[in-house]
Amino acid sequence: MIPSFYGTAGVYLPDGVVLRTPLSDSTPFANGFDGQAQLGVAATSGEIWSGGPVWLRDRAHVLGKVFSASSITTQNGVVTDGLFHNLNPFYLASPIQATAPRPTGGSSVSLAPDQSRILSPGSFGDLSVKSRSTL
Repeated sequence: MIPSFYGTAGVYLPDGVVLRTPLSDSTPFANGFDGQAQLGVAATSGEIWSGGPVWLRDRAHVLGKVFSASSITTQNGVVTDGLFHNLNPFYLASPIQATAPRPTGGSSVSLAPDQSRILSPGSFGDLSVKSRSTL
């Protein structure tokens, strides 16, 4: 299993999120030994590998198995192909380290509720978009 997503200090996929790639609906992810891996209510992912605890909330759907070096907690209606907790020894490959030049920053952009704005290509500082705004 090669994870498409690797969190080093905990992973939280919010309620209703579906983790997938253009090539697969069963996108696996891994979580390091620091922090918890959590799949929100009615969220979907592929196989899960976690060095820390795993929490699968109501109606979470794992398209594959769940492996943890710690505990696995499930709520109502969770669907998986299997749960494997307290695995010892447990190994996770180191996450891939990628470096790329970072933009130098620029002016900050803040939109109040119900505002719209079009930005030209460029580099920006902090970006804040309030509810019902369009950027």
